[in-house]
Amino acid sequence: MKGWVLEGSGNYIENNPQPWRRGNIRLVHDLPDRMIRTALGDLSYPVEGFQSFQPILGMTIARNFDLQPYRVSEPTGHISFLLNSPSRVDIYVNNRKVRSLQLDSGPFDISDFPVVNGSNDVKLVITDAAGRVEVRNVDIVSDTNLLAAGYHKFAYNIGVLSSTASGDVTYDYHAPVLSVFHRYGLTDSLTLGGNLQAYQKQQMTGFDATIGSKWGVFRADLAGSHLTDGVNGFAWQAQYQITDHVKNEDSGSFNGTKNFRLLASYLSANFAPLGLLLPNNVSSYRLATRYTQQWSPTVTLGIGGRYKIGRGAQPDDWDYTLSLEKKLSDSVYISANLGRRSVEGYGAFLYLSWTPRSSRHSINGSYDSFSNTARTDWNYAQEGRAKSISASAGAVRTKDEYAGSGGITYFGERGEVTASHDIVTPFGSQNSSLVTAESFSELRFASAIVYGGGHVALSRPISNSFVIFAPDPSIEKYPIGINPQGRRSEDRTYEAMTDNWGPVVLPDLTPYLYRTVRVDASELPPGFDAGDGTYTFYPTYRSGAFVRLVSDANVLLDGMLQYADRTPAALQAGSIRLAGPSNAADSETFFTNRAGRFRIEKLKPGRYVMRLYNFPGVTLPIAVPEGAAGATQAGTLIFPVTREGAKPDHDAVPGHNPDHTQTSPQPAQEGDGP
Repeated sequence: MKGWVLEGSGNYIENNPQPWRRGNIRLVHDLPDRMIRTALGDLSYPVEGFQSFQPILGMTIARNFDLQPYRVSEPTGHISFLLNSPSRVDIYVNNRKVRSLQLDSGPFDISDFPVVNGSNDVKLVITDAAGRVEVRNVDIVSDTNLLAAGYHKFAYNIGVLSSTASGDVTYDYHAPVLSVFHRYGLTDSLTLGGNLQAYQKQQMTGFDATIGSKWGVFRADLAGSHLTDGVNGFAWQAQYQITDHVKNEDSGSFNGTKNFRLLASYLSANFAPLGLLLPNNVSSYRLATRYTQQWSPTVTLGIGGRYKIGRGAQPDDWDYTLSLEKKLSDSVYISANLGRRSVEGYGAFLYLSWTPRSSRHSINGSYDSFSNTARTDWNYAQEGRAKSISASAGAVRTKDEYAGSGGITYFGERGEVTASHDIVTPFGSQNSSLVTAESFSELRFASAIVYGGGHVALSRPISNSFVIFAPDPSIEKYPIGINPQGRRSEDRTYEAMTDNWGPVVLPDLTPYLYRTVRVDASELPPGFDAGDGTYTFYPTYRSGAFVRLVSDANVLLDGMLQYADRTPAALQAGSIRLAGPSNAADSETFFTNRAGRFRIEKLKPGRYVMRLYNFPGVTLPIAVPEGAAGATQAGTLIFPVTREGAKPDHDAVPGHNPDHTQTSPQPAQEGDGP
């Protein structure tokens, strides 16, 4: 209501000691122009650095870039240069042309051209009018940890700690808690931030800095904690990553993507983030690194490892891995990871995926020698979500048991039905009475009751925002498809279709993303119209929209046109418009056949004026009666001119001579043809 959303959840479990259980309840209000989300109640909030999420009852205000998904918050391409003469400027990012501009002489700033995460080689090819070519190279770095210059990212949360035990939600009103962070893009290559979490028993504060350059992106996090009993702790973490994206060189050689990541961190024995009152960090230093390179368009190699230094009597822990990924064809993909761990020794993880081309099926298989687990899965999903089926089946073998599962889901326009079955068979002696197979079957129905625009509808479960389409009573018995898929020559499918159950719903609109929806009213009888054929929605958070499928121009006027001498007005072009002041754009053009017959669509009840283009200044008034819809017979109309174009005498004009009467348009009777 007016941009405010009250959301909550709960469930009921039969034969449970406490059958009713309440979920989170909150009041949410978005400020999309400022990319800010506010909430009051059981909070869901972001964290940064060493912060930890703890359930809080309270209030939050946070920057949420999802409220403007078309705006890029990371650094984007920005280049300044001077042209001495009119030139064409071609922009290449990682050897791929992304933009061409024809510019006059003078200084220019070009920004917001697309770049990818990591290091980007940007090349400007400047060609002047004389054909001289100048090439300028620029390195641009973009990363999700970096903010564009001048951008803020923050979350301020205050409230009391909450906890859930045995289905009960309790709040510690004697424990007010604060959780905040704020990050700022000082420049496109430097982002700074600070954070704080505190309540009466502990406090933790931190600082972070992110630097981007052509040599990669470096982020450092520092944090310190304090407990009320005087125990202090310290932690730091440093991350470095450089990504060099795939390039197709001018020589035709292939230079695949290279990625290198390095992470080092340290936790003191007593470092305690929010919620941890008895810290016992068994490891102090941790080092992890990985390098991958795309060797060819179908082969990627990688190597990585990690090392953790144990504290006190705790042993060190380490492992390293070699990986190979290979695309055998458009439908077959394999990968292999060979590694060694400090405790388990040598092992391998193998993976195979097969997705046939132009198929909705996929088969995956894997084997993990460390856990002695083999798994095979099959999945199938028809296109779309309305009147479609998805199914899956799988089997897994571990060192202790066999397990199998399968399920099928039907996605209808009014709900979903899922049937599944799982079976687990433990290993053991055949004579053991303790070895029994466990079997579990489930049949689940899921639907939603949706209200909007004074209408109630049944729908598939709503993901966030929705739109209801309700046909007018005059056309509600005819099917109208929403978002047709496939060609008309084939069996078309729709995301939703009206039927005897009433209005239909599209249940999966994403907030703050434009969604274009098409309406297929091709099944309506001639003359009926459902209104606009295309709608564009811009939903807000958990919002609903209502569309009435109707047009007041539902009349198809069918009649014969004759001259005053009763000869057919054959092969004539003319126009018809509502009587009274109007623009030429309000007119509908029509044509007659050799017998003088005409058919004019998309008219509505009212008084009209008809003209023939060959007889300027001559008009014929006609009336479409109230309540007319669909094919409406106009009868024989007498145009007040002779075939040769001379006006008849006064008595020949319809209405003045009983021998030249005009038949008034009448709605077609049930069963009448057009």
